[in-house]
Amino acid sequence: MAISLKKITTILLLIILILPTIFADGGFIIRDQDMWIMHPEKQQYAAINYKNGFQNMILTIDINEDLQGDKGVWIFPIPAKPEKTVINIIRGFPQLTGYDVQEKADEMNLNITVSEGVNLNVSQDDPWNVKISLTTDFHMSDKAGLASWDKSDWVIDAYVPIEGFEDPLYLLGYPGGPTPNIIKEIVKSNIDSPPFDLAELNTFALDSTYIFNPLAPSFLNRLQGSSTADLKAGIESAVHIPSYGPAPSYGSVIDYLFFDNSGISSCSISGTPSWFILDSLHRSYYGIDCAGN
Repeated sequence: MAISLKKITTILLLIILILPTIFADGGFIIRDQDMWIMHPEKQQYAAINYKNGFQNMILTIDINEDLQGDKGVWIFPIPAKPEKTVINIIRGFPQLTGYDVQEKADEMNLNITVSEGVNLNVSQDDPWNVKISLTTDFHMSDKAGLASWDKSDWVIDAYVPIEGFEDPLYLLGYPGGPTPNIIKEIVKSNIDSPPFDLAELNTFALDSTYIFNPLAPSFLNRLQGSSTADLKAGIESAVHIPSYGPAPSYGSVIDYLFFDNSGISSCSISGTPSWFILDSLHRSYYGIDCAGN
C-alpha cells in the first residue's frame, strides 16, 4: 500500500540523561519494492528546553517531496540512553503558514530584524495544553530612515493539546512503582468535576480517563517524574487494575499515588469494583465515604 510522507512529522522527546554531543542529524529511509532508500530532509528544526536535569525537545522535519513506499523509518540521534528517553508523536500540532516576512518587508521598503538569541519556555496555564513561549527582540524601520519601531522581549505563544499523548507516568513509573512501561493515552473525561455521584464514580473508575485536580501533578510534572501538585494544571486518572494483571499492595488507584506506592490510608467504596481503593484525600475531594460508612 502506498503512503504519502510529505507531511511534517513532529516528535516530543523527554531526554533525562544528557550524554556527549552526537555529530549527526539522522535521516529518513523509505522501503519501496523491497529496497530501503535514504532520502534527504529539506528542513529540520528543534526547540529545546532544559530544566532541573530534564531536556524537552520538539523536533520537526520536512521531507521536501512526496515519497511512496509501504514503510518508513526516521533515524535521529538522541544524547541519552534508550531507557532514559520518552518519545511521543504530537497529534494536532499547529502547523504555521503564511508569507516570507523579509520578502514582504522588501516590497514595503522596510527593514526587519529579529534577534538571533531566542529564549524558549515550556509551561502550562491549564490542564489540557502545553504552552510554548518564544521570547525575542524585534526591530522594524523604513529604508529611508524616517521612522522605526522596536519591540523588546516580544513573546510568541503556541499551545499544544496533551490529549492523545502517552502518560509519561505510566512509561517511566516511580522508584518502586509496580507497573512501569505501560502505554496509556491521556483522554479527557466527559464527566463533570467532583463531587461525584456513584454512577460518575464508576465511570471514572472503569474508563480510566483524566480529570482536573489542583492537588495532582500536571503533564509537565509527570514528564519530569514528579508528583508535585499543580494548582492550575493538575490531572489524574484511576489505574484500571484488571487491565494490568495482578498488582502488589497499593494504597490508592489514583495514578500518581499508585505508582508512588507509599503507605497511604485507604479503603474500598460501596457500589464500585473491589479493586477500586481510594485514599482519604481523594475520598474527601470526590465527596464519598468508605464502604460501611
